[in-house]
Amino acid sequence: MDQESVSATLTVAVPATRVFAVLADPTTHSAIDGTGWVQEAADRAPLTEVGQVFRVDMYHPGHPNGDYQVVNKVQVLDPPRAGLTPDAIAALVKAAPARITYVSCEPPTLARDLKAFCAAGYAIAEIQLFDLFPQTFHMETVVKLHRRS
Repeated sequence: MDQESVSATLTVAVPATRVFAVLADPTTHSAIDGTGWVQEAADRAPLTEVGQVFRVDMYHPGHPNGDYQVVNKVQVLDPPRAGLTPDAIAALVKAAPARITYVSCEPPTLARDLKAFCAAGYAIAEIQLFDLFPQTFHMETVVKLHRRS
């Protein structure tokens, strides 16, 4: 199957706690999936812990079996303003996740850490800024990284 890339932006006028409540409930993922690939949650427990694994039943006509299952593991990478320590970056690189989503509120340390991830075999797939604090200069940045083959 060819690699596909989908990007969408939607502004919703709801509190962030409500958005995260939906994302933390695997039974809602098929309802918010705009591709139609997510069929249903095989594991229906709410996502509450780092390291928690949850499976999702998928369908894509280009997949060899049509129906397949994706296994996901909850990871959080939202460091303090100081960024990640070199040991933390080394541990993540050693764990070799296929994708990393990095949330940062401090552009200089984000740039430093992204340089380290890129040197270790990751590529930046997407960067998105979020203005969570209107009328201030503070921005949150979400960066999607993927491991290069």
